[in-house]
Amino acid sequence: MGVYLITHRRRTLYVFFAFLCYFFDVALVFEDDFLYHQALHLAPKEAFIGHPIASIILGYGILQGYWLFICEYLSVTSKKMRYIPGLLFVISSAATLLTLQAGGLQTFLFYTNREVFLAWILLYIAWAYLQDPSSTTAVHLWRYRWFYISQWVFGIAIVVENVIFQLLLEPNLFLDGTLSFFPERSFAENATMVSAAILTMLKAHTGLSLRSEHIPDAHTQNTEHLLRDTILVFAPSNNLSKRETELLELVLKGLDNRQIASKLYLSISTVKVHVHNILKKTGTNNRQELASLFWSGA
Repeated sequence: MGVYLITHRRRTLYVFFAFLCYFFDVALVFEDDFLYHQALHLAPKEAFIGHPIASIILGYGILQGYWLFICEYLSVTSKKMRYIPGLLFVISSAATLLTLQAGGLQTFLFYTNREVFLAWILLYIAWAYLQDPSSTTAVHLWRYRWFYISQWVFGIAIVVENVIFQLLLEPNLFLDGTLSFFPERSFAENATMVSAAILTMLKAHTGLSLRSEHIPDAHTQNTEHLLRDTILVFAPSNNLSKRETELLELVLKGLDNRQIASKLYLSISTVKVHVHNILKKTGTNNRQELASLFWSGA
């Protein structure tokens, strides 16, 4: 939340919302575990859904926050693309509750809706990457390939754990309350969120460490990564063309018009026109103001 208050980047707010919902989601599981250990006669006799309505709302909050973050990162502006997947998740989860009898199968399908939503998000990321693997966006996505792979591994592990605890284990194992929380919570799901939290904290630390009175040096490794990530948001929000985006990165790295012309095989006059258009679109008067505006949102 602190990063959002400083940078005003909506995707950081979406991440905060997702983790906040996950906090309350886990709290519900601990509530059930405490309740059943205090009153063993209430212990479930089979796999169960402790708080179905709250689980739908919180599951939606977690995954919708994650999805909106991806939409923001990939510059997806269509409201249908942003909100229909989450709406389908809610409808599917509610349908599972209304059409199936309470028990292992209902619990399994209910919670597997979350993994279906997660799979949709991961598949969409893969589709976005394959559209143009050489694009700036794809290059940035490639940097997080190991995290991406881990999300698939954890997602599959969640389904496997759900199968074991919700479909295969004998119901009498839950009678004394010892395993009462297992049908509701997958350790692989916890690992998924912990890995996402670690990455989020690392990115937040990088962003906050660059907040100072001085414009960051775009030549350092950490700053260069942040520069490219920020361009993905800054360029579309200022209606910069692909060529203008290329020039923007070089301008922020301190190259003059002659150096940019040489690097991009353009004439100096063409470079001047592009730089003028960038300044006009961003409402700045010179490169210093442009750099200040750019890094203020990093």
